[in-house]
Amino acid sequence: KIKVVRYISVNEISDCHLLYIAGSKSNYMEQINKKVDHKKTLLITNKSGLLDKGPTINFVPVNGRMKWELNLTKAKKYNFIIGEDLKRSAHKTI
Repeated sequence: KIKVVRYISVNEISDCHLLYIAGSKSNYMEQINKKVDHKKTLLITNKSGLLDKGPTINFVPVNGRMKWELNLTKAKKYNFIIGEDLKRSAHKTI
C-alpha cells in the first residue's frame, strides 16, 4: 500500500520511506535532515547544489534535460542498494 502525504512544515514530517523536498523548500534541508536522519528515509531533491546537503538523489537540469546526482556516502550509510547502471548514468556522484 502506497500512501502519499503532503507536509506543510518540517514539524509535521513523520515516519516515511521516501521524502521529496521541492527546490523551494531547500532552505529547510538542515532541519529535515535532523528530523529523518535516524529513520533511513530516502531524500530526493531537485535543485542544483543540494547533493552535499543531505539528499541521496538530486535531480538537476543539464543542457535542457533532467539528470540525477547520487550521494553514495548517504546511500551506504543507510544500506540503500544503488544499481551499477544507475551509478554509471548519474551526472555526478559523491
